[in-house]
Amino acid sequence: MNRKCKVCNRIKPLNMFPRCRVGAGELRRRRVGRMEAVLRAASKDYRRYSCKECYGKARYLWFKKSPERVRKHLARGRSMHLQCRLEAIARYGGKCSCCGETALEFLAMDHIDGGGSRHRRSLQWHLYEWLKRQGFPPGFRVLCHNCNLSRGYYGFCPHEIRGAKVAAEVGCHMEEGSSMLKVEHPEGR
Repeated sequence: MNRKCKVCNRIKPLNMFPRCRVGAGELRRRRVGRMEAVLRAASKDYRRYSCKECYGKARYLWFKKSPERVRKHLARGRSMHLQCRLEAIARYGGKCSCCGETALEFLAMDHIDGGGSRHRRSLQWHLYEWLKRQGFPPGFRVLCHNCNLSRGYYGFCPHEIRGAKVAAEVGCHMEEGSSMLKVEHPEGR
């Protein structure tokens, strides 16, 4: 299937036209020109009206022509992303559920049942924005990057193993039906 580029007027294969990240519903909510909205909505696969080459040139010229506007645009995007991230982390506990780390720079969202990279690839938005749009569904938790990577690479976190070893060395055990550790004195007192 071919399409004619509206800028260079050359006919090119459809895969030479970049995809739009939004559907027709999003176009109505965004502030885009009427002609651009009509052209995007008319294409069934939501591809841009200009080919990759022309689109790249136009973006380059826009970035070069108005650097202050670009800076403001990028800063706004960063602040919105940070706001969503902070809200998601706060909703899921605000600290690492394994080691208790609270520094925001070290915290990340974890898929409890795994499959995080596959899930992230299927999203159109950042994970934090998706969580907010979905109403913060269950199946996620906050972990620090160390605990998250350890679970991904090794299947467990060293904090869990160390805690179990220390408990065994000291003589702690969990009583059935209780969430408390019972410590047995070595001399039986």
